[in-house]
Amino acid sequence: MGNSRRHFLQTTALGVGAYFLPAYASSAEDLDRIREQAERKLTGPRFNMSGYAAPKLDTVRIGFIGIGNRGFGAVERMTRIEGVKINALCDLRPEQVEKANKLVTAAGHKPALYSGTTEIWKKLAERNDLDLVYILTPWAYHTPMAAFSMEHGKHVCVEVPAAKTIEEAWLLVSTSERTHKHCMMVENCCYDASEQLTLSMARQGFFGEIVHCEGGYIHNLQELMFSKEHFYQMWELEEASKRVGNLYPTHGLGPLCQLLNINRGDRMDYLVSMSSNDFITGPLAEKLAATDDFYKQYAGRKYNGTMSTSTIRTAKGKTIVVQFDVSSPRPYSRIQLVSGTKGAGLKYPEPARYATAPGHEWLKPEEYKALEEKYMPPLLKKIGALAKGIGDHGGMDFIMDWRTIDCLRNGLPLDQNVYDAALWSSVSPLSVWSVANHSNSINVPDFTGGNWTTNAPVDLEMEKGGTTKVLGIDGSAAVVSGAASSGLAMGGGVVAEAGRRVGIIGLDTSHSTEFTAVLNGSMPDPAYEGYKIVAAYPYGSKDIQSSTERIPAYTEEVKTHGVEIVGSIAELLQKVDVVLLETNDGRPHLEQALEAIKARKPLFVDKPVAATLPEVVALYGAARKYGVPLFSASSLRYLDGLTEIAAGKTVGKVLGADAFSPAPVEPHHPDFFWYGIHGIETLLTAMGAGCSWVSRVSTEGTDVVTGVWADGRIGTFRGTRTGEHEYGGTVFGEKGVARVGPYSGYEGLLREIAKFFKTGVSPVSEEETLSVYTFMEAADESKRKGGARVELQEILAKAKKDAEQINF
Repeated sequence: MGNSRRHFLQTTALGVGAYFLPAYASSAEDLDRIREQAERKLTGPRFNMSGYAAPKLDTVRIGFIGIGNRGFGAVERMTRIEGVKINALCDLRPEQVEKANKLVTAAGHKPALYSGTTEIWKKLAERNDLDLVYILTPWAYHTPMAAFSMEHGKHVCVEVPAAKTIEEAWLLVSTSERTHKHCMMVENCCYDASEQLTLSMARQGFFGEIVHCEGGYIHNLQELMFSKEHFYQMWELEEASKRVGNLYPTHGLGPLCQLLNINRGDRMDYLVSMSSNDFITGPLAEKLAATDDFYKQYAGRKYNGTMSTSTIRTAKGKTIVVQFDVSSPRPYSRIQLVSGTKGAGLKYPEPARYATAPGHEWLKPEEYKALEEKYMPPLLKKIGALAKGIGDHGGMDFIMDWRTIDCLRNGLPLDQNVYDAALWSSVSPLSVWSVANHSNSINVPDFTGGNWTTNAPVDLEMEKGGTTKVLGIDGSAAVVSGAASSGLAMGGGVVAEAGRRVGIIGLDTSHSTEFTAVLNGSMPDPAYEGYKIVAAYPYGSKDIQSSTERIPAYTEEVKTHGVEIVGSIAELLQKVDVVLLETNDGRPHLEQALEAIKARKPLFVDKPVAATLPEVVALYGAARKYGVPLFSASSLRYLDGLTEIAAGKTVGKVLGADAFSPAPVEPHHPDFFWYGIHGIETLLTAMGAGCSWVSRVSTEGTDVVTGVWADGRIGTFRGTRTGEHEYGGTVFGEKGVARVGPYSGYEGLLREIAKFFKTGVSPVSEEETLSVYTFMEAADESKRKGGARVELQEILAKAKKDAEQINF
């Protein structure tokens, strides 16, 4: 057994097949191998990768392997960083490669594509036009792909954990040292704003001597683990059925190791671990298997314990506790506790909090703000505000990628090196051994070979580098100098977050001022994805007095939020990435929208889409022709609980609905286009598209429209022009009756707009939108005919024919 393992480590350059060793402690022999490799030391001359600065690269040419849940996000983030060229994309699934290809080609990259076979990734790694291979596959492939890529002259970024076995960890170390190629495990939690701030505070002595830290990964993933679509080939559930221990330690552990200068002044000495029985995953597999044959293959297995706890002692006598639980119904937590001789910090539950001696209570929020201002690290000052609007997890993923590329372009050491990747990953197999051996202790390998005593801590000062720009959707560069967290620059203008610069057309509606106040507020909801309104063109209706008289005051109001006022739509389009068309009057919408569409700017069009149904059809036709994402909706579509009702989650299948809203008439528009649209969109959101015909009863103060759907369901809309005005409705379902309303504000719509701008996918299809406007046009026709039945199909067919005469 020993000879075969030594032969493996001596012949790693012979081919990737040699890399695959059993990754699971399923026998005494497997456990013996963990213990043996934990005691192992590399012999002979060694090159120290800690502090190593590879020759700088003006352009970092990247190939991606694995474009699944995490992979697509990484590809998207890299399109936003200056000096990056994406030359290759690889995934076993062709559809994933094509999805990513559409994204990167739109950003100006021309990658080679690889898919379809399990070994095709080697072709990517062997290319001579790559500097960096970014690996985002299931865990078992991380080390084989990383080692192979380094052997072929590439730096490597690899998802967590970088290695599953101690052999694999040693292999990464020896390969990186021999090839002088970086192997960075992309532990994004090290770049979380709170963790970065805490690290900066530790460096400046806030905590005194840190003596104990706690971290973890507490995240209920059962729904995702048993999903047939989320983890390709159910790989994470498979992982949970092979080993018992701390299978995913690095999210909680990585930031703590940086706090304690592990591998850079201290090292892990030994570890003990304990795991509970599994009380959740196995029973859930049995329950699902009882009603779905697919899950029978997972029933009857033994799964990892519900809670795993590992305790580590360092060479300098510090202690670390790391926990792992992905099945309990607990709120997400990485724990992140730091305890020192002068102070303490705790991240979860959020918000983060700090204490100083004697530590009887946490500091007050205003004191925390002062700490944030005093200890804010240069990295967050430089890129933190921009990163909040890019990628997932509050921007920490983007900070990590930007920092890595900036280091490579400036020839600087990376924040995480191969010794960190090996050590942090090794906690998993070491914990497996300890759990299997009655929680006995096991030594932790010193992957640095003693260099931990002289290795320098991670650089926080950023005296070098920081030159890489952040790119907008259109490839333009955004400012990366320190910006206030509010998003406002010192001069009163809005800092242009990369790709998140929003322009408004039309300041003649309260929607413009409300949207601006929310998006440009001092503490916007993260759901708004960091979008900020940076510029506005005020006009606007020319002859509707209720609109024109608002423009001066609304212009001054948005200026107080740092919005620049421009003199034309053309000028606006040069300054923004996406557009909100807010002009209250639907008549100029088509003309105004075409300017944005031809400039390829994703576009939200507020109600009404246009002043006639043919113009609505034409506007959507123009968006299709130029390939520009288009979204329109009333905010009433997002009344509290309405989307859940429409999806059948509240009252089962919707059998009918009654909706109501104000419906004042404006003579330049079809009656309901002006305001009745709110109640009608409420109705059609609940009922769905598919209305066959309508009839309308109209009096001076009230309208009632009855719609009959193709499946026989009936829905009604009541529009009021006198008395008290309100928005809402009643939905009748198979399992109950639900009421929606009253109006709950713009936040629901804004969240959908932000998501739409980020993804380019409208949450409301063209078909749904046209059904709303066809319903309203048919109701007007019924009014003209004294309440006669009007078929929606006929109305839409005529509108499409008329739209053919509109040039765009």
